[in-house]
Amino acid sequence: MKQSSPLLLILLLILISGVPVASAGNSTPAEVPERPEKLKFPPLDYEPPAPADYRVQLKSGPVAYVAVDRELPLVNISIYIRGGDYVEPQGKE
Repeated sequence: MKQSSPLLLILLLILISGVPVASAGNSTPAEVPERPEKLKFPPLDYEPPAPADYRVQLKSGPVAYVAVDRELPLVNISIYIRGGDYVEPQGKE
């Protein structure tokens, strides 16, 4: 029995699924300006979230900001502490 190539399998799946495939000669490109300066974008409407909604006071004292993002099954932890030479008292280095 002869094995099928992956490309043939992908083409078969595209044909079965009914996804429209544009032909190279008949497709018309979208309205793209000839210079990048002429590109138009819709206004960006962004309102940052309220920090109080994500603030959690831990039992041991520090404050944590917890924001859930369920797009990917990942955990990202960032810790910022006040430390270094500027917070050490004179003579206690």
